[in-house]
Amino acid sequence: MSPEKFFLIPMDVLLANLPGVSVEILARELAPQPEGSLSGPTSQQVSDVLVEYLVPRTIADAWAKIIGSPAPLDVVLAKFTRDLTLVRVVVEDFTEPPPNAPPLPPEDILNSIFTIELPDADADDI
Repeated sequence: MSPEKFFLIPMDVLLANLPGVSVEILARELAPQPEGSLSGPTSQQVSDVLVEYLVPRTIADAWAKIIGSPAPLDVVLAKFTRDLTLVRVVVEDFTEPPPNAPPLPPEDILNSIFTIELPDADADDI
């Protein structure tokens, strides 16, 4: 059976007949898409480790692109609960984990670590 045909089967039928299989495997995942009428963010490199973005406008219950780079952050989307204007997004790249970060297992290799803050938005806005 092709994946296209498989995903045509109603979810309740799949769940009833495959109770030991995770829903994450059974459900088709569709990546969110930013609202087409919204402009993307502009960025300003503040320092070697700090980039600040400015999102011109958001729309309630619509995905908005809040970050467009640097690597490894190609795109970061956020959905807001209300319309906002001129939302600042601050990305800080760390060269090593902060002192309060849990240690990585020895077999893991740290690629990057950063913080993303939205100082102009309340937690309830996102």
